[in-house]
Amino acid sequence: MQALGIGVVAVERDPTAPNLRLAKALGLPVVVADATDRFVLRKLGLGRATAMAAVASDDRDNIAVSVAALAVAPELRVVMRAGDHEAIAETRSLFRIGLVHDLNSLSAAYTTAAMCGLRPYGVMAHGRQLLVERAAGDVVPWPQMDRCDHQPTAASLGR
Repeated sequence: MQALGIGVVAVERDPTAPNLRLAKALGLPVVVADATDRFVLRKLGLGRATAMAAVASDDRDNIAVSVAALAVAPELRVVMRAGDHEAIAETRSLFRIGLVHDLNSLSAAYTTAAMCGLRPYGVMAHGRQLLVERAAGDVVPWPQMDRCDHQPTAASLGR
């Protein structure tokens, strides 16, 4: 983003986080603070931001940061990392963040398109539909399910 001339600020709650030194070494401005705190987000000027990305390793932290960000700037574009269906379902039930696609479904679409011989260049989300861009430059809709319909067994639930 910085290379495109777009200002970026990273917010990290843990001053001992492993990637904090790397971010600083790369010249990324880093603020050690709690991004779920609305005061912090206002002080950082989130209301003037073009977008915000909540990409921590914990899905629930990302949900909390997104909720706080939208409370500060309701029209803000939010990109949120949500790795499992439980977090996505919870996010959709809490409020309308926008469209939610998990990384697993994007990766699965790319992988299955490659296995089907489509030679994918990339996968993108358009609304709730996934689209596979092929190396030839055309884009094809990719079938997906929001959630599989099998019933979990006691073994799959760890019982």
